[in-house]
Amino acid sequence: MVILALDVGSRRIGVAVSDPTGLLASSRPVIHRQSLTQAVQAVAAAVQREAAEQVLVGLPLTLDGEVGPQAKETLVFIEHLTPLLTVPVLTWDERYTTVQAAAALRAPGPRPARQRERLEPPAPPAPPPPSPQDSKRSTAPAEARILRREPSARPKPEARILTAPPRAQDTSAR
Repeated sequence: MVILALDVGSRRIGVAVSDPTGLLASSRPVIHRQSLTQAVQAVAAAVQREAAEQVLVGLPLTLDGEVGPQAKETLVFIEHLTPLLTVPVLTWDERYTTVQAAAALRAPGPRPARQRERLEPPAPPAPPPPSPQDSKRSTAPAEARILRREPSARPKPEARILTAPPRAQDTSAR
């Protein structure tokens, strides 16, 4: 189910859309509020464009769980948005989300790029480019191939056995 998530503010509305599995979310451009009517129409257009099956709106309750001024403004926004949509609009208690996000950023351990390096081993090296001799090789299976050594155009050097020069005998007395 594709979910369109909103973070409603007095000047801007943050937008994110989930993938069909609901596991991943991608941010979308911010909607700049000029008026309430303009903002709800822009959100309704985003719901249509993204083929969202549900809208999830963050509700900024106070730490006591009470509906404060910002939550009241968000609920008014939802009241104006709901009649324009054919999909359900749900709220999400976002009291501690900023604290949780800040804690996750401060958490010890490798940064996401380093974690990816640990989880994804480097790719194996590319195979060497084909040599001119590769084009002469048979395409028959290995069992059917008979390998022959081509005679070399250069004469082979003769093998020489190297020996140490004879030692001069020391005749002096020690």
